[in-house]
Amino acid sequence: MRWILVALAGLVLLVALIAVIGAMLPKGHVAARSAVFGRPPQEVWDAIHGFASYPEWRRETTKVEILEPVEGRERFRETSRFGVITFAVDEADPPRRMVTRIADTGLAFGGSWTY
Repeated sequence: MRWILVALAGLVLLVALIAVIGAMLPKGHVAARSAVFGRPPQEVWDAIHGFASYPEWRRETTKVEILEPVEGRERFRETSRFGVITFAVDEADPPRRMVTRIADTGLAFGGSWTY
């Protein structure tokens, strides 16, 4: 019985440590990644802008619903292993640039992606 209590206490401490570290991280951070694709820009644009086809090539995405635009901005709702998240397209300059962001305000996280 004592070992169970020690293991449980250790687990609680580990979760608390992870929460403290997460709370100390800056809210504004940038993560970057680049890639070179041997395809014409329009083909790459069609892939990243074709939200409805995400489940075909993004393993973690199981469903995408195209939503009505809000204030002229495209929106879609993605279901994945991370849950259900609504995204908005803040900028679209085909086939050069697209900026999407998490449109859900009630989540504990947010972010934007520039393609």
